Parts: sequence; structure tokens; C-alpha cells
Amino acid sequence: MRKLILGLILCGLAIAETDLTGKWTGGPFHLNLKQNGNKLTGTAGPGDSEQYPLLDGVIDGDHVTFHVGTIQFDLKVEGATIKGEMKADTQAIPVILQRVDAQQAAGPPLFEVASIKPSPSEEGRGSNMRLDPGRLTCSGVTLKRLLMRAYNLRDYQISGPEWLDSER
Repeated sequence: MRKLILGLILCGLAIAETDLTGKWTGGPFHLNLKQNGNKLTGTAGPGDSEQYPLLDGVIDGDHVTFHVGTIQFDLKVEGATIKGEMKADTQAIPVILQRVDAQQAAGPPLFEVASIKPSPSEEGRGSNMRLDPGRLTCSGVTLKRLLMRAYNLRDYQISGPEWLDSER
């Protein structure tokens, strides 16, 4: 009886250490997981706007299994990483997911100071964007290009006055 109770306590501790609740991402996948004991629920998909229900999620120590539609996931938890494979029909594809921490979930870092000045016309048509630790320096870059890079947008997704494309 003592061995059974000790085994249940140790199993409970292993489950408690492997709390997968939260956001996970890797490659084309974004997971939103909710753990309740050894049961796992949530959603998975290519982005936050396109998510599908996670079904039959089970956590056994560091081993995690679930499926999304007809795709079966067989994974192992390694700290803030989940590795394994997903199987679709007979094809197995490797999967590596990283926990999205609170800082990443909050969005991009903010700048304390920003200075934007028009580039003199004699600089020509060339442009330069340089990222150093704690500093982004751009010269000869249009505001439209800055917006496209900052928010990963395409040209057709930004509209505004004509000078967005010409003023540097």
C-alpha cells in the first residue's frame, strides 16, 4: 500500500513539473495549451487566427500525445522545448516547439527614444537599415518600407498619402 501511495505522489509531482499550459510555437505551428492533471486540451494551427481543436491530449511524465484532425502528434517535453514528430497518413514530420514566454507574448520591445528626420535629397536613392544591440539605425528609407519591415507587411497592405513611397 505504501508503494502505491508513494508511486501516486511521484506521478503527481512529475505531472506538476510538466505544466504545458500556455502558448507554444515552432515553424508553421502555434499551439494554445491548457493542462489539467494529465489531460491536455487547447488549439493548434498555422497562426492565432486559424486554430483547430486539440483532441485526446494526454501527458504521461514527459511524453505528450494528441491529435488535430487526422494528424497525430507524439512529443517529448524537454524544459521549454517540446520535440517529436507528427504523423499524417504514413508520413512522419519532425516537430520542435518552443514555449512563448510572457515577454514575447506581450509583443515587440518598445523604444525609449525615437528620432525621425528627413534624409537630404543629395543622399541619393540608396538606403540602409542597421540593427545593433539596443539600436535601429536607418537612412534613406521610406516610411512605407519601415512599416513593412516592422510589421511584416506586404506593399499592398499599406495605404496612405503618396509621400509614404517617396519621402526618405
